[in-house]
This record gives sequence, C-alpha cells and structure tokens, in this order.
Amino acid sequence: MAKISKHLTLLILLAASTNFALAADDQNKAMMLLSTAEKMKRKDRQQEAVAFCDQAIKIDPKYKDAYLAKGLYLMELGKYKESIATFNKLIALDKDFAQAYLHRGQCYVNLKETTRALSDFSDVINRNPAHRQGLHNRATIYEDIGQLDKAEKDLNALVAVKGAARPSSAYHIRAGFYVRHGYFDKAIIDYTNIIKLKPTSDQAYNQRAELYLRTRQPALALADYTHLTKFNPRDEAAYAGRAKCQLIIKRYDLALLDADKAIALDPDNGAAYLVRAKAHSALSHKDQAEKDLKKAKELGFQ
Repeated sequence: MAKISKHLTLLILLAASTNFALAADDQNKAMMLLSTAEKMKRKDRQQEAVAFCDQAIKIDPKYKDAYLAKGLYLMELGKYKESIATFNKLIALDKDFAQAYLHRGQCYVNLKETTRALSDFSDVINRNPAHRQGLHNRATIYEDIGQLDKAEKDLNALVAVKGAARPSSAYHIRAGFYVRHGYFDKAIIDYTNIIKLKPTSDQAYNQRAELYLRTRQPALALADYTHLTKFNPRDEAAYAGRAKCQLIIKRYDLALLDADKAIALDPDNGAAYLVRAKAHSALSHKDQAEKDLKKAKELGFQ
C-alpha cells in the first residue's frame, strides 16, 4: 500500500512539473508575440500589432501587458470604442491598473464623453493623488468646461508632486494656464520658479519677458532679453524684444542698435523693422522711419 502511495505521489509530481513547463512555455510564447507586436508598431503597422496582441492574449488570457499594448495600438488607429473595450477587460483583470483608467479616459476625451473621462481620471487620482498625468488630464478637462477653480486646484497639486523627474514642466503647464486666462502675475511667478530650477531656460526667460512687457514692466523685460542674448548671441527675437523695451523707456539710440542686430540676423524680422521705424521717428529721422515702416508693413507688422 505504501509503494502504491509513493507511486501515485510521483505521478502527481510529474504531472504538475509537466503542466508547469507547459505553462512556462506558453508564457514565453505570449511574451515573444508581444515583442513582435511592438516591432510592428515601430514600423507603423499597428493593425498587425493588434493581431499579435490578440494571439498573445489567446495563449495567456491574463496577460495584462498584452491588453495594455492592444488598447494603445487601437487608440493610435483611432478605434476608440474597441480600445475602451480592451481597457475594460484589463480593468476586470486588475481594478487598480492606473494606466488602463488613464488611457480609457483619453479615449473618452477623443469621443467627447467628458463625464466618463473625468470619472476615469478621478479614479487614477483617487488611487494615487500624486499621479502627474492624471492631474494634468483632469485639469485640462476642467479648463475646457470652464471649471477654472478645479483646474487650478489640480495644477497646484501637480506642481506640489515631490520627486518628479522634470519639476519645471509642471510649472510650465500651470504658467500656460495662467497666461490663457489673464493671470499674468501668477504666470510670472511660475516662470521665475522655472528659472530658479533651470537658470539657462531660454524659454522661461522669453515667456517671462513677454509677460513683463504685457504688464508694463519694460525694465524687467529688458533684463530678461539681455540674459537671452548672452545665452545665444544670434537670437534675433531677443534683440528685437530688447529693442522694443529700449523704445518704451525712450532709449532710442539703443533701440536702433538692437533692432539693427535683429535685422542683421534675420532680414525678415518685421517686429524689428517696426521698432526701428518708431525709434527713427522719435529721433526725427523721417526718411529712415518711412522706409522701415514700409518694410514692416510688407512683413505684416504695423
């Protein structure tokens, strides 16, 4: 009896090891199929990529990465409803899979189903209040539907996320929101924070300079444009911007010098011609002013 029991135990162990080997083999096949799908995607053959994902899922119906990849490929093909169905299956497998909610929410955005998109992005944030993409996406929807207080709240949370790989990008996003809605002083603060994080950020200096001009602070704008010319001595837009500042504070000779530099770097810089025309006019250089004004108008500036 003991020998029979040992024999049965050996058979059971052998069967279990065989099933394990088969399962491992299937898993490897599914992984190879997903790898092939990724190669198809890189060749812009998304429909074939979807087919390989389907094969991987058929072998391993719980292969979450295959569902995720398939959903993304369907999104790229513009098949948002099919993509949503795929993400639904992924969520059924793992209700805490944040990327599934995030991408399904984007599908709903593309289908203009705002309420469902908000729900999905909120699910992402509820699971992880520091989820940067979730906060950004929900803020974008709130802004689009005119709920600016809620949008700003999400953007504030985005900026507050600790340990972000690129913290300056959150300030850029919020600053853009402030500019779009006329909160220039707040935007200036955000661009100043970016400059503190990245002292050579020409984009932040340029955008802050423009806002200083819009808020009638030409001396501060001039300082930012001067920084830009130091970063890049061939930045014709910076010279044109500084020329405008010089014009506003009535340093007409300096305005002419900067406008000359901008035009030398870019003979089609209409803004520089317009500034130079006004500087010449202020200095009673009538002929030069008329000539530059004519050129500025030809380039669409007046």
